[in-house]
Amino acid sequence: MPDSSKPGPSVAFDGVTKSYPAKSVIGGTVAVDSVSVEIASGSFVALVGASGSGKSTLLKMINRLIEPSAGRVTIAGEAVQSVEPHALRRRIGYVFQNIGLFPHLSVADNIAIGLKLSNDGDTITRARRVAELLELVDLPAGFAARMPDELSGGQRQRVGVARALATAPGLMLMDEPFGALDPVTRDQLGTAIRALHDRLGLTTIMVTHDMAEALLLADRVLVMEAGRIVADATPRGLLAGDGGTAADALVAVPREQSRRLIALERDT
Repeated sequence: MPDSSKPGPSVAFDGVTKSYPAKSVIGGTVAVDSVSVEIASGSFVALVGASGSGKSTLLKMINRLIEPSAGRVTIAGEAVQSVEPHALRRRIGYVFQNIGLFPHLSVADNIAIGLKLSNDGDTITRARRVAELLELVDLPAGFAARMPDELSGGQRQRVGVARALATAPGLMLMDEPFGALDPVTRDQLGTAIRALHDRLGLTTIMVTHDMAEALLLADRVLVMEAGRIVADATPRGLLAGDGGTAADALVAVPREQSRRLIALERDT
């Protein structure tokens, strides 16, 4: 497990651009446009924006699933380009919407896949780690022998989180991790993820299109539009209007919900 006394690493983008060539004589596409931003060690940051705003592309340049066309990404001051992709990804937890569990492997084997690929520990050590991780994500020890199709969507995503934590990363990347879940399961798992972030001292970067989710879970929210960061504020700041016009439409519904909750509390 990561040492909670030592926060996860910082992440920085310096003039990062990702462009794709034209498929015709008409110009190409710029998915991320000259982004420069620093994410502090141990923080929980949400990347929010409409579909096509560049948020997932920006996230995937951290673990080199996508390579930038220009600029550089660093983790704790080290350029990710200087690390082989497979070695880099073992140091980074990654959770995504489609979960991606191997259907032919048990829950235990899914969780331990990264440990096995890196020859980390023997069979007994890996089994002990799997048991620790199942407890960490609030799943019974007996789930280790189950197959993915025996689990609910929320349970599968908890297994995905356990797998992402298996190599004890200090940095967790999450790409729409709750998008396929029902609202109740989504809220429960979001609360659990935030608790894990605090308990393990992680640096967490989460992509979401749901501003309410970002406001509830994150310390800081970066709003993206057309490949650029157009607002950067705390949840409280965004609710107070600090994000400007670019963020205002995204914040409108959560702001109204918070006002109603305050009104209800005053009436009770």
